[in-house]
Amino acid sequence: MNYKDELKKWFEKKLKIHLEKEINIDFRYKKWEIWYIDFWINIWNEFNKIRPAVILLNKKYSKGNNIIVAPISSFWENKKIINTNIIIEETFLKQKSIIKLNHLKDISKKRLIKKLWRVNNDILSEIDSKLKNIFDIRT
Repeated sequence: MNYKDELKKWFEKKLKIHLEKEINIDFRYKKWEIWYIDFWINIWNEFNKIRPAVILLNKKYSKGNNIIVAPISSFWENKKIINTNIIIEETFLKQKSIIKLNHLKDISKKRLIKKLWRVNNDILSEIDSKLKNIFDIRT
């Protein structure tokens, strides 16, 4: 399938989701959980397709029906790691991965697909610390 066909398919799916009056989410999500999220088609280096992401902020801090997430990407040895990335090795993921805090994204809850796991306390602390550095928060 070429890009034009994929884009048309995504637009039709997005239109259907957008026109739904209610959010048909029959599950609960919480901060610090890792979910599969449908990012599907975006531009250039933006995250695409279905991939895991960590829920960072829930509806208390996000607008309307949105949540803030950090996408998770595959890790490979020669990949450049920047100070906003967190390397994780969790058994529920297919391979060693990276939480990309430099790609925070505000998304609709309609993009949530399936809960995978909850972030362990060590990773939670590292995320919290790096977010404080990113946003220059002093405690």
